[in-house]
Amino acid sequence: MSFFGPPPERPPWMPSEPPKWGPPLWDRPAEDTLGVSVAMTLLLATSDELALVFDDVRAYPNGFTFGLVTMRNPNLPLEMDRPRMPFQHMARVGLEFADGTTVSSEQPGFPPMPGPGFVGRSSAIAISAVGPVTAPASPGFDAEGVPTGHSLRPQGGGGSQHHQTMGFWCFRLPPPGTMTVHADVPGHFDEVAVEVDANPIIEAAGASMILWDRP
Repeated sequence: MSFFGPPPERPPWMPSEPPKWGPPLWDRPAEDTLGVSVAMTLLLATSDELALVFDDVRAYPNGFTFGLVTMRNPNLPLEMDRPRMPFQHMARVGLEFADGTTVSSEQPGFPPMPGPGFVGRSSAIAISAVGPVTAPASPGFDAEGVPTGHSLRPQGGGGSQHHQTMGFWCFRLPPPGTMTVHADVPGHFDEVAVEVDANPIIEAAGASMILWDRP
């Protein structure tokens, strides 16, 4: 006699077999693509205690990744009655492009889901075998859940007590010209804005490579 009862039935939107891999449309770099690093390191702000750095830029055909790095002065004693580093979710970052468009980490990274079991095109390949499901368009996203402009999403991070990095993915490449990086850490740094030439990101994206033939 089995200790457990029969397994629960799968929800109708959950495939019984793993779906075939397909390149994501927008929510992250494709896993079959070799991105190209860009020599771009910006010191955004510094104080006696902390430094905030824009770093680790890597370009792909449909966007680029970067790291928002928080560094703590290791020569200062740690105060045990408060966090050793500012929580990374407190650091805010935004990009302003040469054509006047902007994107910010405060904007929603996913389109609103219209109800249980909804699967938009961007995630259908990963979790559903029923194919794309469309829904009414929401501000910033088309009817299939794809951003109509730039999108900025966190990718996770980590580090040590003196050095932490939060990764970000920006969907869509910047237009040619100047890109301004805006950032702040409430309670630590006021808002700063640093300009950088976006053209090296565009050039690096042109050198990125899809490594295998896609079915």
